[in-house]
Amino acid sequence: MAAPPRRIPTPRSQDNSAFARHEGRAGAGRDNLKDARGSAKSDAPKISALTPQAAVAPGSHAHFFTTLKAPREIVSYPDPVLRRKAQAIVNIDENIRELVADMQRAMRESEGRGIAAPQVGVPLRLFIIAGGEGKSDVVFINPVIEIAGAVEAHDEGCLSLPEITVAVLRPTAARITATALDGTSFTLETSEFDARVWQHEFDHLEGKLIIDRMMAKDKLANRKSLRDLERAYEANRGG
Repeated sequence: MAAPPRRIPTPRSQDNSAFARHEGRAGAGRDNLKDARGSAKSDAPKISALTPQAAVAPGSHAHFFTTLKAPREIVSYPDPVLRRKAQAIVNIDENIRELVADMQRAMRESEGRGIAAPQVGVPLRLFIIAGGEGKSDVVFINPVIEIAGAVEAHDEGCLSLPEITVAVLRPTAARITATALDGTSFTLETSEFDARVWQHEFDHLEGKLIIDRMMAKDKLANRKSLRDLERAYEANRGG
C-alpha cells in the first residue's frame, strides 16, 4: 500500500481493556490490503483449481500441492476457496517455501500491501506483509491474533476484489504470534496501521472478506461491481 487509506468518521466506538484473542475463530478481522487509490487489474477473475487428493495422509498439507502448481495467481471473488477456513500448516517444507515465493511475486505484481495463501488458491494458514523500503517481507505461519483499542473505520481494498473499496471498522491495536519461514516463533505488537493490515489478512484465513464487514452505503455502492465479478467468474469457468 503506497499510503494509508483515508479515515472515515466512526459511527460507534469501542474500547477494549484487554486484547481479545483470535486463533481460528470468526470475527478477528484480516486480508489483503492494497492502496484504495492504486490500480487493480479488472481482467476475468482467476479461478482456483484446488482438488485435494484423498490418497495423501490426513493431517498433511501436501495434498494442496499435488495439482495446484506454481506459478499460482490471485483468485477473485466469488471463488469458493476464499470462503474456506484455512488449515494449519503442519511442516515448513519446500512446498511452503515455493508457495511463499509465488505469493510474494503476486503481491508485488498487484502492488499489494499483503496477501494470504487462500488468495492464490491454497487454504493454508499463512499470510505475508510487504516490507517497507529497504525491509524484508514478513511471513506469518499459523498466526494467532489478539485485538484491542477503540474501533475505527478506514477504507480498505482487496486484491481478490478488484476495483472495490469499502469502509471497514476494526480495533486500532493488535498483537500477533506466528511462526516464521525458518521455523522460529515470534510476537509483534502495534497500534499503528499494521494492526489493521494484520486483521485484514487474518480474515482471509477465516474465509472472510471485506464485503462481509462493509457498511450499508458501501453495499449499495458496490452492488454492481460485485455482480460483475460474479458474472465474470461464471463465464470464466464455463458456467
